[in-house]
Amino acid sequence: MDRREYASSIRCSWESFLDDNPRIRIRMIVCPSCSGKGSYVNPSIDSNGISSNDECWEDDDFSSNYSSGYYDVTCEYCNGNNVVAVPEDNDLFREWEKRQQECISYCMESNYERQQMSYYY
Repeated sequence: MDRREYASSIRCSWESFLDDNPRIRIRMIVCPSCSGKGSYVNPSIDSNGISSNDECWEDDDFSSNYSSGYYDVTCEYCNGNNVVAVPEDNDLFREWEKRQQECISYCMESNYERQQMSYYY
């Protein structure tokens, strides 16, 4: 899994954070998930990485589609807006980053558990 696959969970965590802190001042930053592009390659295509030695590059259709953005999907973190809101206050920003890391850790653990369970079934 990579950062793109955690985007929707992080967005839900942000909404929960806002519920806990309804009157905070925010600032906008470039989306860390899509680097401000508003989209990224569908994680199901390249989340495990595609090296220059992979056979898929020998397929002209795949390589031209990949390069042209054919496999791109809208960023789930910023919803294609290129920017995301973060707390303006440094203490709240650190708290938000901590919550974000907890969310990512939970997603990683859940994914690991699902993989282990599928191994036994």
